[in-house]
Formats: sequence, structure tokens, C-alpha cells
Amino acid sequence: MDKTSYSLNYMPDNLTNKSSKNKIIVRNTIFLTVRMLFVLCISLYTSRVLLQVLGVEDFGIYNVIAGFVSMFAFLNTSMTNANQRFYSFELGKSGTDGANRVYNTSLAIQLCLAVIIVVLTETFGLWYLYEKMVIPPDRLNAAFWVFQFSVFSMIFLLFQIPYSACVVAHEKMDFVALAGIIDAILKLLIAITLPYVNADQLIIYGSLILLTSVVHWGLYFFYGRKHFVELKFHRGIHKDLFKNMLSFSAWNFFGSFAFVMREQGVNMVLNLFFGPIVNAARGIAYQVSGAIKGLVHNITSASRPQMVQSYAEGNVDRTINIMFSISKLVYLAMLCIALPVMLEVDYVLKIWLGDLVPQHTGNFIILVIVASLIKTFHPMTSHIVHATGKIKSFQIVNGVIDLSVVPIAYLFCKLGYSPESVFTLYIIINIVIQIICWNILQSLVDKFSTMQYIWKVIFPLCIITLLSLLLPLYAHLNMESSFIRLCVVTVLSVLSTVVFTFYVGLNKTERNVVVSYILKLHKK
Repeated sequence: MDKTSYSLNYMPDNLTNKSSKNKIIVRNTIFLTVRMLFVLCISLYTSRVLLQVLGVEDFGIYNVIAGFVSMFAFLNTSMTNANQRFYSFELGKSGTDGANRVYNTSLAIQLCLAVIIVVLTETFGLWYLYEKMVIPPDRLNAAFWVFQFSVFSMIFLLFQIPYSACVVAHEKMDFVALAGIIDAILKLLIAITLPYVNADQLIIYGSLILLTSVVHWGLYFFYGRKHFVELKFHRGIHKDLFKNMLSFSAWNFFGSFAFVMREQGVNMVLNLFFGPIVNAARGIAYQVSGAIKGLVHNITSASRPQMVQSYAEGNVDRTINIMFSISKLVYLAMLCIALPVMLEVDYVLKIWLGDLVPQHTGNFIILVIVASLIKTFHPMTSHIVHATGKIKSFQIVNGVIDLSVVPIAYLFCKLGYSPESVFTLYIIINIVIQIICWNILQSLVDKFSTMQYIWKVIFPLCIITLLSLLLPLYAHLNMESSFIRLCVVTVLSVLSTVVFTFYVGLNKTERNVVVSYILKLHKK
């Protein structure tokens, strides 16, 4: 296939099959987006209620302990990626027999990891709790029980992975959305009922959160066993598969470890040179960007199973075509939200936080969003690399560059640069990582071309971004700061992005496809 022939509507499958598969991606994206919005609203309210019920001290104790325990979740993250990749790959290549081998092998690996996590947390973890954490002496007993509940919550999360990975591989995102909503509602109910409990509320809260983890695991366990025939236990370990999954997970672990060390390391550097106020500003910036990136995650998650399965079936053309199309979609979806937030950041912060906005927050938000826009291209590249199974070079590059951010950030701050320079560094690093990763992908998949991707995807998106900025920027500069201006800028941002996407981002054939879909919807 000629590399120049990629377009939004091109698919090597027959038309009916292509349409059906594309509808699944759209449907699953909608399910995950609804879940994200619902869970986000409930989580924000739950945090507010918990702060009032537990008080600042106990709320802080729970968060610092739960956050510390979650550091051991590197193993969970790497195994989740491995399970989802191998389930999707084997379903595309060997069907349910191959998926059953993945299931039984993953159970054996999860058991080994559970033992490792328990040993680490009950030795090093407890030592750190009693010797290093700053906790009032009269709350140490409560902190101990919260620690134990957090550990076993993570264990149930670990054993949920073989079932949740299978659900995702079968693209049952409606159930994923439902399970996430149920989990959020249970946590809200816990927060609301907690004031009526006549006991140590911190301990009770920790135990009830453990109970929600058990319920969440049970939902996936019973749903998976009922709907998927491959989830049947058989004795014996498939040694080759065990080795491959463990190797895949190990490199994933390195990448995840490097990313978290980068984030925590930079946070410590900012604290060292500028104090906790800058840390607070950084935390707010990441809350905003995290909410925006949630939409991107939903779209890429919905497309990942089909990309891996298409690659396993030998349909590399469709895999790359999905990458091209979804790359455009996720960037433009984020751009619609990012433009008004960046232009109206000061007003948005005033509505959200009132007059208690830490210095640098607005600048941090803008820089982090720009870095996130560049980062939107990374998941699609990662999905295809994961589909090949050859992730060593990919993870080494990502990990080494991520870790290099910390000493460079330290040097910048030592030389007297502002904290904004650290986030500017993020933008530069994301560009460097992305270019290198495209070239790694090109070396792994012959039909992928870095130059074609830049010409067909990156170049049109840059033009759309510049053109879409003109009208909302004009409104921002010529209107007084107000809610009306926020609404006008938001509407103009969305309309500009949609219009310029249609006329600049799509070719003639792609525009015809979009028009035909709109006409069908109009008739319905």
C-alpha cells in the first residue's frame, strides 16, 4: 500500500464491516465520556464533603497514606497494559483459546505480584509510616489501619485486572462506564453517611473504601465469568506466554516508574526553590489539564482494542489508518476545550477558587495544556508499538528522557529561572519524545512513515489551531472580562475549530463522508 493514501474514510475491510467497527469506537467513546463527566462531578462533591466530615488533619492523613501506597501501583499499571495488549492480540490472532491462555497466565503473574506488594508494603511501607511520615502520635493507630486497608484495596485492584482487561478487549465499554459510575456513587454514599457513624471516622472510611474495592472486583469477576467463555481456570502455566507477558510488563514498569519519578521529582524541585505555594499552583494546573485530558483518554481507550486486533489479524493498513484518524480527532476534541480555558484562565480561576488563587497558577495551566496538546499524539503511537510487542526501545527512550527532566529542571531553577521555565521544558521534552517515538514506530512497522504522519496529521492541525484562535482571541481582547465573554469565547472556539476542521483538516472524500453521515442523522 502507498503510504500517501491514508485518509479518514479509507478501510481495507468491506464497507459493512468497516462501518460496524467504526460505530463501536464511537459508541464506546460516548459511554466512556458520559462516565468521565458523571464521575468527575461526583468526585468533586465527594472531596468537598469528606473534607468537612474528616477535618483537614484526618483528610490529609488519609491522602498521604493512600498516595504512598499507590506508589506501589507501578506493578498494577504495567500489568494492566500487558493484559489488555495480550487479550486483544490473542483474540485477533487465536480467538478464545489464545485469550484463555492469557487469562490463566495472568492469574499466575498477579499472584506473584500480590505477594511482592504485600512483602514490600508490610516491611518498607510500615517502616516509612512509623519513621518518616509526619503524623500526630494520637492518630498513629488510625493511620496503621488506613494503611492496611489501602494495601488490600490495591490487592483487589490487582486481581481485577485479568477480568477488566478481558472486558476492554471485547470492547464492552458500556459495562466499564457502569462499573465506574457505581464505584463513584458508593464513595459518595460513604461520605454522606460517615457523619452518622459513632466510631473513629478515619478508620471506618478506610474500611468502607476497601469494601468498595471488593465490590468493584466482584462486578468485573461475575460479569466476566458470565459473558466470556475464555475466563475458565486451567492448571498449568504457558511458559512462553508467561515469559513474554512478564518481559512486556517489565518494560512497561520502567516507563511508568520513570514518568511518576519525573512528576514527583519536579514537584520536589519546585518545592525546594519556590515553596509550597508553587506546589499548590502546580496541583491546580494538573487538575484542570487532567479534566481536559480525560476526554482524550476516553477516545484512545475506545480505539485501542481494534488497533491491536487489526494488527494481530495482519491488517496493518487499518491499524495505521485508525492511528491517523484518531490522532486528528483527539487533538481537535481537546483543542475545542483548551482554547477557551487558556484564553479565559483568569476568569475561570476566579469563578472556581475566588480570591485564593496561588501565584503562577494561570501561567502553569496554559503551559501544561500546551504540553498536553502535544502529548495527545503519544497514546496512538504507543498503541501500535504495544501491538507489535517490541516495546523495549520505546520504553527506554520515554523513560530516560522523562528521568532527565528532573536534573534539567533543577539546573534551570538553580540558575535563577522562573518556575514557568520548568513547564516550558515539558513542552520541549514532549516534542522531542514524540519525534523519536515516531521514528521508532517507523522502524517497527514498514507501512508507517513519520513524514507522512507529519504532513497528513500534524501540518493540517497546526493550521487549524492558528485559524481557530483568531475569532475567540479577537473577542477576548475586545470584551470586558465577564461570564458573557467566557460564553462567547467558548462558542467561537468550538465553531471555529469545527469549521476549519471541515475545510482544512479533511480532504474532499472525507468531507463527503461527514456530509453523508449528517444527512442520515437528519433523515432519522
